[in-house]
Amino acid sequence: MALTKQEQQPYHTREKQTERRFVTMELVYAQAHDEAKTTHYHALKERHNKLLWAMDCAYKHQMWPEVTAFVRAIGLPEHGYLAVNGYWGEVKKQLEQALKAAEAEQDVYTGLQMLAEYGWLLYKIGQTAKAHSILQETLAAWKESKIPDPEVRKFVDKQIAGLHGRLAVIAQTEGDSKQQAYHLQQKRQIHEQLNDSEGLAYAYANQADMASSQGDIRTAAQLYQQAHTLFSARGEQSGLASIDFKMGMLAQRVGLTEVANDLLSSSLRQREASGHKLGVANRKLALGSQAEEEEDWTRAEQNYQDGLLVYQELGDRSGEAQALLMLGALSFQRQQWDKAHLFFTQTCNLYQEIGNQPGIATACCLLGQLALAQRDLVMAETYIQQSLTMGQKLKDEFIQAMAYLQLSAIAAARGEEALCLSLRREGLERLIMRDDLPADLLREVYQELDALSVVAPPRSFKQYLALLKRFLRSRK
Repeated sequence: MALTKQEQQPYHTREKQTERRFVTMELVYAQAHDEAKTTHYHALKERHNKLLWAMDCAYKHQMWPEVTAFVRAIGLPEHGYLAVNGYWGEVKKQLEQALKAAEAEQDVYTGLQMLAEYGWLLYKIGQTAKAHSILQETLAAWKESKIPDPEVRKFVDKQIAGLHGRLAVIAQTEGDSKQQAYHLQQKRQIHEQLNDSEGLAYAYANQADMASSQGDIRTAAQLYQQAHTLFSARGEQSGLASIDFKMGMLAQRVGLTEVANDLLSSSLRQREASGHKLGVANRKLALGSQAEEEEDWTRAEQNYQDGLLVYQELGDRSGEAQALLMLGALSFQRQQWDKAHLFFTQTCNLYQEIGNQPGIATACCLLGQLALAQRDLVMAETYIQQSLTMGQKLKDEFIQAMAYLQLSAIAAARGEEALCLSLRREGLERLIMRDDLPADLLREVYQELDALSVVAPPRSFKQYLALLKRFLRSRK
């Protein structure tokens, strides 16, 4: 009935209403099957647009079972629909429709699944505290469910494991490494009990990510290797490509240039062979970052531009913003001020469209750094104050730390030594408040705090960007 109502609408009207929330289903297909090709693109787009319109019609007429059916057909949440970044308003609308339908039908399982996705959406748009609360409540509800059927119980346990994984990500964002470690260990134990080798491989990879972010390179490498072994035994190319990528980033971090290039290139080839365009774009940015470390500016720019084009083709606005940010940083280092300003402004605008508050704050900080480099202290202070205000509102210690460090540099440029010292100390102390700070960086911060009896020179943009990158990689 809903599909019939859809067909009764003039095509140009349907197209106008659906093109705004166009999301490339190729991403969903690739994540689910790891074999998507470009030839699937148009058919998947048309199917997705029809399903979206049909779901709206079903909701309007309170056809609750149909709403739930369309949710499943669209691939939300099973096929990673929320991984298509940048369409949060439309996803929020669909989730609210699905929650209403589940409530009307008294469908507890669907309701809890949709509630978990709703909480995750809130995290993605920067509402971390509310997201944390919703996911904790959902986790408690799943744990309280009494289900004798072993197959259904297995399904529920996997939902619980997934929630632990997401709560671990939120704990990392909040700088709570103890809670992060707890949730990751719970996720791992559940997959061990289920004898779920695929889930266990991803659990190892998650724990490796945490070890890497804390500077424990040896533990990270060991856990990545365990994940690689499990993926290899399963013949799972997607998992292997993911681990190659992560190990390549780890090698890049410790300065193993040749190893990093080999692993990242291998991961790129696997994603290209599978037609997984999102994976290709991510790896292009990583290879660009590696080229930047080697000061091969031309190769870095080409990789960033390649990644940007793929994100734009896929409609992934969050990925597009990340690529623009990297291009802006590269232009800054080459003292191409106009290009850097254009890229950073485009980044900020995209994050504003998406509603990504941490992203906006980061872009403002970079625009402030750019203005400072051009000796426009008034504009620099305006941007940095905006970033600081947003960081305080988000209760994000890292964003606040970056803002205070940049305000310190502005004070130094004005010759305000006492204020410079005060602001720099505030920024460094904010960094220390994060208990997930890597050990090597923590030592550097303490050393600088000890040396603050005199005005320290402002960090160079390269140092500042390196610090940003180390955190942004784990905060995406």
